[in-house]
Amino acid sequence: MPRVQPTVFVLWGDRCDELAACTFVTVFRRAGLRVKLVGVSGRRNKGACGLTLTPDLPLHEAFPLASHATAVVIPCEKETLRRILQDTRLAHFLEAAGAGRSHIVVQAGAVEQLSLALRQRCVTYLADDQLQGVAGELVLIFSTREARRAK
Repeated sequence: MPRVQPTVFVLWGDRCDELAACTFVTVFRRAGLRVKLVGVSGRRNKGACGLTLTPDLPLHEAFPLASHATAVVIPCEKETLRRILQDTRLAHFLEAAGAGRSHIVVQAGAVEQLSLALRQRCVTYLADDQLQGVAGELVLIFSTREARRAK
């Protein structure tokens, strides 16, 4: 059976933060990480400022890969996260990713929407942070972790 590559999943749904999503995807891909933009509410979703992004794959296709996640980035504010977590498929995806000991990257103001178990795996960022710098720091964390896994 072929080995599944570790993947960073960036979730994308209606009212998510376009700047954060695009920044994380771009910085991670430039660093050579495998990144998938995952649609949590259909194939075409408008972000908080109206930008429409087309995901690489829908949530149901990402689910079998969840246990191989290096990280799951949820680029949205508290109310949007609360709304999208009402979808039980997403809750199961996050649980599967958490069971694989992946990091959950979430805006600091939204972390309270996650379960206690997922909060322990959280890396937070502030909405007004220098997102490229935060993403660059996460690349170092994820790369170090994957190097340890490979040994």
